[in-house]
Amino acid sequence: MPGEEAGMGLDVVLVALKTQHVAAMENPPKFEKDTLLVSMCNGLDSVPFLQKIYPDNTIIHGMFGPNVIMADPATMVKATSGRILFDTHPLTQSLTAIFKSIPVECDTVTNVVSVKWSKLLINTNNAVNALSGLPLGQQLRQQEYRMVWAAAYREGVRICAAEKITPAKITPVAPNIIPYTLEVPDYIFTRIAKQLVSVDERAGSSMLEDVSGGRPTEVMHLNGVLVELGAKHNIATPVNSALVALVQEAEKNKCSPCLTGTELQRKVEELSGWKPVYYSSLCSVM
Repeated sequence: MPGEEAGMGLDVVLVALKTQHVAAMENPPKFEKDTLLVSMCNGLDSVPFLQKIYPDNTIIHGMFGPNVIMADPATMVKATSGRILFDTHPLTQSLTAIFKSIPVECDTVTNVVSVKWSKLLINTNNAVNALSGLPLGQQLRQQEYRMVWAAAYREGVRICAAEKITPAKITPVAPNIIPYTLEVPDYIFTRIAKQLVSVDERAGSSMLEDVSGGRPTEVMHLNGVLVELGAKHNIATPVNSALVALVQEAEKNKCSPCLTGTELQRKVEELSGWKPVYYSSLCSVM
């Protein structure tokens, strides 16, 4: 939205940039002081960045739940199930009513910080997907990848507890149950997943798109934030630290390494010492 006049006369602006792009804006559009800005960015730190740029505006959180893909230059497709959620505000309540009339799944919530934390936990898989080079559905159907995601997710859950945050339930499965669901064998997961989330076979994470396109990713605003908060609370985050390092290496190479699930596990183990524990192993011990 270039130019000083472009942002005039607006009631609400949905900021749907990557957080690193918000932080790097050199010539941001100008808005009137009563324009409400809603950060739809992933991660937790976009609102502070926006508040520095627009100190006189009210800035609140929102969350875009589904994955969206460009089917062609003129067509966007909702590729996974999920809702749009906004922090409660008179203007977002009006906006929600408009979206529902389209119809688009949309609601306002009073626990938006908990919602953003839940999305952050889910987004720990973005790095796994980027390193796999696979469409999201194919990656999720392979237990080796899901084991890495579950381990990264669990590190985030421990940080939530330290931050005194209770993640909101934004999927059919409660946040504390998700890692256990991810770890089950493939033949069980595929049956469970059909009841939980619909995934278009073309869906992929935006981090995979960025890596494949040779662009910087938002890994430091997702897995990297958990690493930083882990250090703050003296909580080990070896898996997220390894994922950050691997994605940053992929950024330098300007392409996904297209690691198999086994190769990814080996790389994470080499960097962090983490080892997956499968249910079959647990059963044999018992």
